[in-house]
Amino acid sequence: MKVAFVINNFRQGGIETYILRFLKEYKNKIELILISNSKARNKKLFQEYIDNGAKINFIKVNFNLINIFKFLNLLKNEDINTVCDFRGDFSGLTMLLSKIGKIKNRIVFYRESNYQFEMNFFKFIYIKFFHLLVIIFSNKILSNSKSAFKYFYLDYILKFKY
Repeated sequence: MKVAFVINNFRQGGIETYILRFLKEYKNKIELILISNSKARNKKLFQEYIDNGAKINFIKVNFNLINIFKFLNLLKNEDINTVCDFRGDFSGLTMLLSKIGKIKNRIVFYRESNYQFEMNFFKFIYIKFFHLLVIIFSNKILSNSKSAFKYFYLDYILKFKY
């Protein structure tokens, strides 16, 4: 089984540590492909991922056609079974592309319980578009807290989805 995790970057943070722990636990059971939006800031952590068998790709998943084709080619060439994106609402495009790439399991994980930026009209429209993509194209929506679900989703949407 091949699993692709999508993260923002490599730094010594919570999600990066959890993924490394997951990688060590399932080293010989699951092949992990890590997709990061930006280059490694923490070289030691980056090397630990490599040493534990992770394949790492730096692809900024955005509306750039070159990056879209890189992402779709990665899904196809690596024969990935599951894509799990840890970027909350910003996972919308990843989920859409994963659906186009015929990925069966598309998971979005919310790590924060609210937006970590100041909202304005344009950001509101942008993030609501991505949020809609998450709702339509993901198979599972997970979070490490109930408050994230309360903030990002109305009860009826979650009940409808599952």
